[in-house]
Amino acid sequence: MLACKELGYPAVGIDILPVAVYVASIKLQDWLDTDELAEAVDTLMNLPFHEPKERFPDVKIVDLAFSTEVKKKYCYIPH
Repeated sequence: MLACKELGYPAVGIDILPVAVYVASIKLQDWLDTDELAEAVDTLMNLPFHEPKERFPDVKIVDLAFSTEVKKKYCYIPH
C-alpha cells in the first residue's frame, strides 16, 4: 500500500493483525508538518507507563515477533 501511495496508484489493504493495520495507517498518513509529527512522537514517548487493562491477543506470529513487554506497551498507547 505504501509503494502504491508513493507511485500514485489506488490501493486497498487487508490484514488480520490489528498491529499491522495500526502501523500501516500511521505509515500511510500524510505528514506535511514534520514538526507536528516530531511533537506527537515526543508526547507519546513521554507518557508515563502503567499496566494496561486490555491484553494483547494471543497470535503465534505476534508472540514470536514481540516480547511481552512490547505488547504491554502497545496496549497502553492511545489509538
